[in-house]
Amino acid sequence: MRMKTTMNMTEGRPLALLSVFALPLLIGNLFQQAYNLADSMIVGRLLGADALAAVGATGSISFLFFSIFNGISGGCGIVTAQFFGAKRDEMVCRAIANSAYIMLASALLTGTTAFLMVPTVLSWMGTPAYGPSGLLPVLPGCWPAFRASSGIIHG
Repeated sequence: MRMKTTMNMTEGRPLALLSVFALPLLIGNLFQQAYNLADSMIVGRLLGADALAAVGATGSISFLFFSIFNGISGGCGIVTAQFFGAKRDEMVCRAIANSAYIMLASALLTGTTAFLMVPTVLSWMGTPAYGPSGLLPVLPGCWPAFRASSGIIHG
């Protein structure tokens, strides 16, 4: 017997459907907050105040690039969802493949831009220089890897 692998969210009680959809997102956000809390505690206690300040100073820059990529992957998810809703399976596969190319190119572009622009942006923010061993290792070179997969999964 084959299990049902898709859920039609256009039929049924909206509150129940939205609750089932939102629950994993809520749980994911709780885990993300727990990770951020643990990260701050570990960095602050083991590496000291300067390292914790470096993590805090880069938070808004990380959020900027996450937000840009979140918008791109959300757009890809919308196109995929439209084809899925129209029951055009071949176009769903093409949309997912094209989304992967777009997200890979976007990841490389935003990652490279972030790597090149972070020192300049940090100086604009008036952030003290912690040197190459301070701030830059805190900033990953390719932030959007997570969004690349979750944009299609949630889209």
